[in-house]
Amino acid sequence: MGIVGKNGIGKTTLLRVIAGILKPFEGEVILDGKNIFEMRSIERARRICFLPQFYESEVPFTVYEMVELASYPGRRRVDGKEIEKILEKFGLLHYKDKKFSELSGGEKQKVLLARCFMQNPVIFLLDEPSLHLDFENSLFIFEILKKEVKQKNKILIFVLHDLNLIFKFADKILFFKKDGETVFVDKEEIFSDKKLLRDILNIQIEPVKIKDKIVFTY
Repeated sequence: MGIVGKNGIGKTTLLRVIAGILKPFEGEVILDGKNIFEMRSIERARRICFLPQFYESEVPFTVYEMVELASYPGRRRVDGKEIEKILEKFGLLHYKDKKFSELSGGEKQKVLLARCFMQNPVIFLLDEPSLHLDFENSLFIFEILKKEVKQKNKILIFVLHDLNLIFKFADKILFFKKDGETVFVDKEEIFSDKKLLRDILNIQIEPVKIKDKIVFTY
């Protein structure tokens, strides 16, 4: 599921509530029949991976160590081959002995996503996961995420401003309107009612389908 809305409208807050970091004023977040705020933090971490929009670490861990530490919530033993397999999946194997703090913004983002895979959650909550990534790497990581979610029956909820990526990889979309009201739609509804997107975003925009691709005209 993709989440779309203007800056400061509450998208990140929603992710933090689902992750169990912030308590909601009203309502509950139920996972496996249990309120997540009644779970211990280690129990939540075994089910949910939350990737924040910004992450800085001055701890002198290597890329390998950063990914290895993500296995802690599951308290499972991992061998070097499993860690290296995940690093290779994200094109990071040649960085394994490099300090995380020495990486570029895009490389750090890929390491943090690799950590999520090492954590092996049921739910991925990703706040601007393509931040710092060029377009090629954005497509690359979303293809990896899509494959993981589909093959292992997991849940992916992500915040993104790029409508092209949203419509390419999300099955359903939660829109935050200017007044804070939310609209939850299947992406195919946008094509059956083209006025819907303009009304939700309050801008002149129209999705056009060219073969199997979606292009937005403004």
